[in-house]
Amino acid sequence: ADENLSYTRIVSPIDGRIGFTAVTIGNLVNSSTGVLATVVSDDPIYVEFPVSMRQIADLAAQHKGEIAAGTDIKVLATLANGKPYDKVGAWSFVSNQVDQQTDTVSVRATFPNPQRALLDGAFVTVKVEEGAPAPRLVIPRSALQLDQIGVYVLVVDNDGKAEVRRVTTAEALK
Repeated sequence: ADENLSYTRIVSPIDGRIGFTAVTIGNLVNSSTGVLATVVSDDPIYVEFPVSMRQIADLAAQHKGEIAAGTDIKVLATLANGKPYDKVGAWSFVSNQVDQQTDTVSVRATFPNPQRALLDGAFVTVKVEEGAPAPRLVIPRSALQLDQIGVYVLVVDNDGKAEVRRVTTAEALK
């Protein structure tokens, strides 16, 4: 009888939060009852997002082919209300299959989630940062001019006169 009674206690194999339940205490359940409840482990939580193969190839070149768990790759999330999530995610997994319709690979980042701000199935916007930010001189594309010699911008000199200054763009360096 004690052994039969032990089969009446159902426990989750993982820690997490339980969603709506399909049955209540005292209901008779068997193998045809189906799912009793869904338990979601939400701390830490995974955020999955697609990354283009071009970006994956660039990252692989910078990391000598090893990008499955990039140590200096940080993932930042923005919640649906537009506010940034206050924890930084770690790039933790890259799928081994390409979605041929979109030419992307699924990537997983692991985020700490102690306040349960991120929910399973919710949409967030992600931003991937690699390494320390490098200072760069950035000008609007609309300021670039093109002639037979190449790309230039117009700058104002100390006398208040416009002069032509030849520039090399980042696209030209690749």
